Formats: sequence, structure tokens, C-alpha cells
Amino acid sequence: MAEAAPIRGLLPTKLHARQTRPRIVERPRLVETLDALVAAPLVIVNGPAGAGKSTAVVAWLEHTRLPAAWLSLDPSDDSPMRFLAYLLAALHTVAPGIGGESGEVLASPAQDELELLLAEHLVIPLGERPADAAVMLVLDDYHVITDARVHRAMSWLLDHQPPCLKLIVISRGEPALDLPRRRAAGSVAELGSEALRFSSAEAGRFYAEIMGLALSAEGLSALEALTEGWPAGAQLAALSLRSGKTDALPRGADALPRGGDRLIAEYLLGEVLAGCSPAVRELLLATALPERVCAPLAAALVDVVEGEPVGLAEIERADLFLLPLDIHGRWFRYHHLFRDFLRQRAAARGPAWLAERHRRAARWFAARELRDEAFEHALVSADEALIAGYFETWSMEALAASRTGTVRAWLARLPAALSERRAAPLFLDGWCDVIVGQLHRGVDKIDRAAAILARAPCSDDGEGLRAAAILARAPCSDDGEGLRAAAILARAPRSEDGEGLRAVFAGMAPLLRGAALLRAGRLDAAIELAQAVRAALPEPGHDRGLRMTHAAHWMHEGLAELERALAAGPGAVATAALERAAERLEQGEALMRVDEAADVIVLAHLAEVRRRQGALDEAERLARRALVYAERSGESERSPAGLARVALGWIALDRGHAAQALAEAEAGVERLKILRDVAYLVRGAELLARARAATGAVDAAVDALDEFLIVLEGTDMRPAVARMQALRATGLGDQPASAPRGGEDVQDAASPDSRAPAVMLEALTEREREVLDLLAIGLSNRELAKRLFISVGTVKTHVHRILAKLGAPNRTQAVHRAREAGLLGGPRGLG
Repeated sequence: MAEAAPIRGLLPTKLHARQTRPRIVERPRLVETLDALVAAPLVIVNGPAGAGKSTAVVAWLEHTRLPAAWLSLDPSDDSPMRFLAYLLAALHTVAPGIGGESGEVLASPAQDELELLLAEHLVIPLGERPADAAVMLVLDDYHVITDARVHRAMSWLLDHQPPCLKLIVISRGEPALDLPRRRAAGSVAELGSEALRFSSAEAGRFYAEIMGLALSAEGLSALEALTEGWPAGAQLAALSLRSGKTDALPRGADALPRGGDRLIAEYLLGEVLAGCSPAVRELLLATALPERVCAPLAAALVDVVEGEPVGLAEIERADLFLLPLDIHGRWFRYHHLFRDFLRQRAAARGPAWLAERHRRAARWFAARELRDEAFEHALVSADEALIAGYFETWSMEALAASRTGTVRAWLARLPAALSERRAAPLFLDGWCDVIVGQLHRGVDKIDRAAAILARAPCSDDGEGLRAAAILARAPCSDDGEGLRAAAILARAPRSEDGEGLRAVFAGMAPLLRGAALLRAGRLDAAIELAQAVRAALPEPGHDRGLRMTHAAHWMHEGLAELERALAAGPGAVATAALERAAERLEQGEALMRVDEAADVIVLAHLAEVRRRQGALDEAERLARRALVYAERSGESERSPAGLARVALGWIALDRGHAAQALAEAEAGVERLKILRDVAYLVRGAELLARARAATGAVDAAVDALDEFLIVLEGTDMRPAVARMQALRATGLGDQPASAPRGGEDVQDAASPDSRAPAVMLEALTEREREVLDLLAIGLSNRELAKRLFISVGTVKTHVHRILAKLGAPNRTQAVHRAREAGLLGGPRGLG
């Protein structure tokens, strides 16, 4: 067909597809996709700037035999008559009988009669054309059209579309063509951002064949993660790397181009940000600060700039590099390069603007209990009052559930100046140490917190913290002083909302001291403390907080009696201690029922007591009730449920069901690891080892003990260490008579200078003899690992096995015993 003559008054260059690069990466999957999509009357190709929309359509046209009319739109076409004139001129290039003289249309006064002109010049003439004589019309950059009259006319054209006309609309945002109704009718097909992204294979070919970069697999993966398949981003990143005169990706993430890179920034500034209204630009800058954003958060972050307020929906419709994070379309994030670019632009607004946006984000996340994100934004805002308020309140709650990992992560992020000036961070850090068994290290931090308080002006909160610090200093503080502090805190008035340091520390500090006393084996002191606090507290009545505080101290007293029974061994002393433990735990459980999640732990402890009393059916009922409570409170996969699982495992083992016991032990220990409370982990570890031994996996049982002895290494929990070492030394048989026993004697019996249990020396392996020789010359774990070409973890395992085989409580005693037995140096094997 001969090419039609140009239309007067119109630019002929707009009637042809823009020139693409001489070489483009072949993308046959997009060609195949468009082949299938054009069966629909309307095809929308939608994506952000540089997504490769036009390139994909041009590549498809080169593979099709359909005559195609192309119209490249620009902002000057955003008026009805000019748009129609160009539309008819484009169709005239493939169907010269269509449209007549477009210049006459351009001069027509019928601005509000666009539908009539479409009918006369396009719909009726094309309607006379056979359906198999198809005409393809491509409207490129349709997003520049904002005139509602043009959108209405195009919607009318689609409603009366001749069978021979196929329409492809290329846009950076969703065009206003009544798409929801057309989707429901099945009359529209869409090619979106996700499909337009480079696949890994396409990206590899692009960098190698088109951009001439020699990338390693690691380098290619790093660039893919950065550009996220955005074709223009891939090209700009490659150009940036090439401008550095390198053919390979530099090592390290810091060497990668970012959104602030000159080439990328210039593109985004000119192609994206320049076309946005002031309100949209303000929204973009504010919503780029969080890692993820939703519509309500966006509304909280911005001020109305001018005119009507805009929201996240406008950015989504404009396809401004906003990527969905869930199937419901609630949460979004920006493309990495665009986010980096926006954050650099936001920084130019100054620290005051940035701090205010981060404060707003922190408060929004905090109000919805999204604490990690709230804390992160509070830190960036540098608002010390906000940071301290969140940290102190939330850390108390986290440590009440023994979530030391969460608190330690927050502690690590606190500004140094804030940590040094305030007592609470040191106090809470010490609390974490107590939970993981580092009792003396925790005491040192609490002492430093008390010193800070001593220098501060006295206030109600200061008095409460001072008393809390004295109380938490177990096992080193004077018992009389500690009990007086407990009484002060117990009588302190509670505010309605529970805010304030006195109210918070008053409830938790006595519990912290009780936990420390239990872990240190000071059972009489733990019982005395629990009784003193309960005596000082008001009667619980129906007050939820008081009921839970009373219950927690009943539980501590019951656990002290349980530990006394375990240390005493079979006999009348243990029987009486178990009776007292059951009575105290039942008192606590009755009060704790106001909070089923907390009651899980009490029920699990009570189940353990009943098991040791021989009431297996009652013990099982209690443990299963604990699991029901855990399920109802959403805690079935967390640590309290792990304690109930361990109780069920012991019950199964007592009944001779070793396989069931092992399954419960493994499930329980996995959950207990979340809590990271070593006192509870020890109980699970013993069950796991005994259950493995009962199923015939003796080596695996020993490995379980060794693993948990490593966890206990360096802690001050000497009773637990002694019990585990005794179990390890006796080959998982019954606990030997020489194991540590009895109340206040537990700590002394486990001290490094005390006599270890009398056990037979087991044969050392060749590797263990090597480790022992190096221990004797004073090498550290790290030095041992380097000398023997093994990991530090493997060294720890060998050391614990050596200690167990030699019946030694520490390395010094192990070397001493080895010398006495003639095991150091000389020929390998038992001396």
C-alpha cells in the first residue's frame, strides 16, 4: 500500500513509533503475550517511566502483519479537537479513506461534539470495512491526556468500536476509560509492570550483549536486586558502572549505583518528578521515608500543599514506581532506585522537616502496635523523649515474657548519650542478663543504674527505681535491705493507666529478684522474698494487675519448693516439698486465670509437680489445658506452650512411650528457644536427652546435652550446670547420689572450688586429647580453633565433653585432674 500523503498543520513525526536503540534485547515472551492479548478490543500496556512499554509494542508490531496506526501523544494534544485531528491523521496512514481532511477537524468549532465527529469520521467509515481487514491503532503516552471530554469521547468510541478496529493504549498510569466495567465485561486485556520487568535471563543478556558488561553471577544478582527488573533502571545502572571505566561490577553493595546517582537522578527528575503536581511531590517525598506505606499512614505524613489533598491512590493510579506488598493492595513500597532518589530529595528539605515526618510515622506505627517500625522512626527523629518513652514501656512488657532478643536489639540502637544519662536502659540490660543466666554481669549493670539514680533529684519515680535496683541485685544484695525495698515497691500506688517508672518497676522488680534467686539456687531467699511481697501487697480482689502480681509470687514460691524437691532426691523431704509446691502453684493458678496466656506457664509448672507426685493423669490434664489456653491466646508456637509440651513429654516418658516423648521434647525445645530463658531450656534439654536415649539414639542424646552445656557456658546458673554435667557424666542414667542437693547448699555445692561428683573417667577421643593438651597451655577457644583448623563451636563441644568425662566443673579443674591421671602429653589413649 502506498504511504498516505501528510496532513497539513500536523507533525508527521508523531504518527510513527519513536526510534528505539539499534539493538534491543529479544523478549519473545512479551511478543507471545501480546499475540494473545490483541484478541480483546482494547489492550492496555501500563507501567512507569522506562518500563519498556513502547519498546515491547514496537517489537510485537514487527512480528505481526496487521496494519498499525501509531500516535505519540504529548501535553499539547490535551484538547478535544487537536486530539481528534491527530487520531484521524494516524488512522489515515494505514487507511487513507478514513478521516477525510484532518486539518478541517482541527479548525472545527464543535468542541463539545467530539462523539458526533468520531461517529462521522471514524466509526461509520470503519464499520463498512470487513472485520477481517483489521486496523491496529496505538496511542502512546496516553497519560498526558487529562481532559475529561477526551476521556468521555474515547469511552464512547470503545462502546461503539467497529469490529475491525483494535486499540492499544500505552500509559504510565491507569487511563480513565471506565476500565472496571470493561474488565467485568471481558473487553479489555492488560500488560502491566510485572510482566514488563526483565527476567533474570533477559537482564543477563541485556548487560552482556547490549551494554557490554562482563558480570559474575554474584554481580548480576546484585544488580537485579537493585533495579528490580526496571529496564530503564538497568540501562542507567549499567551506564553508571561503565562511566567508572570498569567492565565488572565493583565489590560490595556500596559500589552499586543508587537513586542519587547523577544519571539516575536526572532521569527520574526529568521524566517523573517534573510532571507531578506540588501535592503529589510532597506526598512522594514523605511516603518514601518508611520502608512500607499504606493509605492511612500516607495521610498522616503529609500536610495539604495546595488545592485538594491527594492520597496514595493517586500515586498508585499514576504508576509512580509503587509496588504492592500484599494481595489486598493495602501495603506498598517504592522501587529501590526511586525510593533512594526520593529520600535524597527529602533530605534537602532539612532536618526539621525530616524529624517531624519520622515522628509522625513513629506515632502512627506505635498506635497500631507495630513497635519495631515505630522504634526505628523514633530513632531517626532523634526525639529523645519519644525514644525513651517507647523503649522503657515496651521493654518492660517484652521482658515480662522473657523476650530478651527484642530488648537487646532495641538497646543496641539507643543513642549513646541517652543510654548513659538514663537509668532504665542499664536496668533493663541487667534484667536481660538475669534471664539468660548472667547473674553477676546483670548485677553490675543494675548497680550502675542505681548510681545514676543516686545522682538524680529524688522523686517518686526515683525512689521506686532505687528500690527496684536494690531488689534486683540478687544474689549479692543484703537480704534485709532487699525485703525492705520489696515492701516499698509493693505498697507504691498504681496509676490507672499503668504509666510511670514507679508503677512499672514496682510490679516487675520483685519478680526479677525472685527469678535471680531461683537461678542462683538460693531457694530459701526466693521463698522469703515471695512471702514478703505478698504480705506487703493489698488483697487482690478483682484487680487484674494485683491478681497477676500475687500469682507470680505464688508461682516463684512453688518453683523454689519444686527445685528443693529435685535437689533432695527421693524421700520424705522431696515428698513434703512437692506438696508445698503444688499448694503454692494452685494458689497462683487460681489468680492467674484472668490472663490465659500467662496462666499457661503456671499450669505447665503445676503439671510437672503432679507428674513427680505420680499423678500422671492429672498432670496430663493440666498440661493439655495449658495448650488450650496457649491456642486461644495465640501463643501455641511460642515458649509458654513449649513448657507445656515438655511436661507432656515427661509424662509420656514415664509411661514408657519413648517416641511420643521425643516428639513432644523436640516441639517443646523449639518453642523454648524463642524465650531464651535458660532455666526453662534446661528442663527441656534433659527431657530431649533422656527421650533420645530411650529410643536408642544414645549418641544423639549426648549431643543434646553437649549443645545445652554450651548454652550454659559462662552463666552463673551453677545448679543447672552441675545437674546437666552430672547427667552427662552418668551416661543418662539416674541422677547420682552425689549430685548437688538441698536449698541454700545448692550454690555452694556447685562452686568451682567444690568437689565434683565422683564419676568414672571415660576414655577421651584422639581429638579431645589434642584439645586437652592445648587447654593446659592456656589457649582460648578462638586460639584452639585456629590451631586445630576447626570452628569455635566445635571447640566448645569438645571442651564440654572433656569436662563431663573428667567430672570437672571448669577448665582449670579439668587440666588439674588430667595431670593427676597422667592424661596430658605422651602417647594417645587412656594413661
